[in-house]
Amino acid sequence: MPENTALPASSGQASASVGVRPRASWPCLLIAVAMAVHAGLAVDAARRLTVTHDEYWHLPVGLLNLETGRFGFDNLNPPLVRMWAALPLLATSVELPVPDEPADPTAVGDQFVEAAGGNYVRWLTCGRAMIVLLSVGTGVLLTHWAWRLFGRNAAVLVAVLWAFSPTVLAGASLVTTDLAAAGAFAGTLYALWAFIVQPGWKQAAVLGLCLGIAQLVKYTSAVLYPLCVLMWCVFTLLAWRDRRRQLAESSTPVDQQSSLPDGPVTAATWPEQGGLRTAGQLAGKWCAILALSLLVLNLGYLFQGAFSGRAVIPSGRHY
Repeated sequence: MPENTALPASSGQASASVGVRPRASWPCLLIAVAMAVHAGLAVDAARRLTVTHDEYWHLPVGLLNLETGRFGFDNLNPPLVRMWAALPLLATSVELPVPDEPADPTAVGDQFVEAAGGNYVRWLTCGRAMIVLLSVGTGVLLTHWAWRLFGRNAAVLVAVLWAFSPTVLAGASLVTTDLAAAGAFAGTLYALWAFIVQPGWKQAAVLGLCLGIAQLVKYTSAVLYPLCVLMWCVFTLLAWRDRRRQLAESSTPVDQQSSLPDGPVTAATWPEQGGLRTAGQLAGKWCAILALSLLVLNLGYLFQGAFSGRAVIPSGRHY
């Protein structure tokens, strides 16, 4: 079905009626308050909690990645989240010696503590605040998705559940990859949903971009490749089945169904709008999605080892 049909009927009526529009203000206000409280709680936790085991080197290694453009200091996780968290440190006077690759993460953490001195807690809090921003962004995305699917009441419920979840608050206040990975999964699956509803080139490009970014967040994001293809196949087949059932139950004669007005190609109608040609276009879009995601992944590593002909692990070892 077309993308705009995914909105509930009540939402469509609300947007069409000027008298009903003010009713949409209170959900937006509640959602904004929930996200603001969430950010406040997460920042407060980030300010008070002591450094965790993996945070000890995540932040300084991210700073080294930014300053040197090299990514082999630690191979436990991709560099994107650490670099994002370390962005505020570029405005400080901290200087770290550049170790060999791969480096001892604990030694890098020790050097950062020594270089930071009395500013350590402040700089750690700044890095954690960057993760809080990702958490708020993820919450807004999930709320927007829920609104489009089920209406404003569902959106408010999602916002409250996300904002006050102890698990989310814990992850949002630490310089780790867990919260960012949740956001990457949510963003990729939202882009997949948009591509299922309306499989255009724009939606394909957004999906490829999200897939590539997810690979730079956490290695387990590789599961998104088969997951996205499987979900697209399942939902497309289900939509097509429902479409055929609606045509069979409608009053349109069978011999006139092929002359139905042409509309945008969707998951439910593409087998009827072009057949093999349209299927070939969809296959081409999936190839473009894969190619774009790999381009983004290699761009995240500045194409280091991309054309060496050997598999390159971020630690700098070649296999």
